[in-house]
Amino acid sequence: YNEDRVLTIKINPGNKKPYYLKSKGLTPSGVYIRYGKNKSQASQEEISRMLRERDNITFESLVSKEQDLSFKALERKFEEKDLDFSQFNLNTSGFIDKETGLFTNLAFWISDQYNIDTKMAVYQGMDRDIFRSKKNMMVQSSFKLIKF
Repeated sequence: YNEDRVLTIKINPGNKKPYYLKSKGLTPSGVYIRYGKNKSQASQEEISRMLRERDNITFESLVSKEQDLSFKALERKFEEKDLDFSQFNLNTSGFIDKETGLFTNLAFWISDQYNIDTKMAVYQGMDRDIFRSKKNMMVQSSFKLIKF
């Protein structure tokens, strides 16, 4: 009971997300996401993310849509650090999908071709109840963000 003598029940998040309305299935109209006291319909992208998380599949391990990749900036970083780029193994570094032999999203993020509009938001606390700020930025190379 809380201070107003109202029975409160805390339900912890489950680990088999997404949960959905049986009558509507795994569709945006059948899956809802709670942000603090608010709830909203999940987008198809959010549903896919929950399925990947449930199955322990990370986004960076998925096959990239972009396959024509080069790594000249990475090679320059190796040279700056007196490291031999030819010793860098794309397979064991997670750049190549083991099943398909294709580049992963991790490889795309590190590649010279990475050029994406990145949107970031800052919320107060771990819940997304209170929005603090947002920023859009064009990222043309992951190496502008990473210090070695």
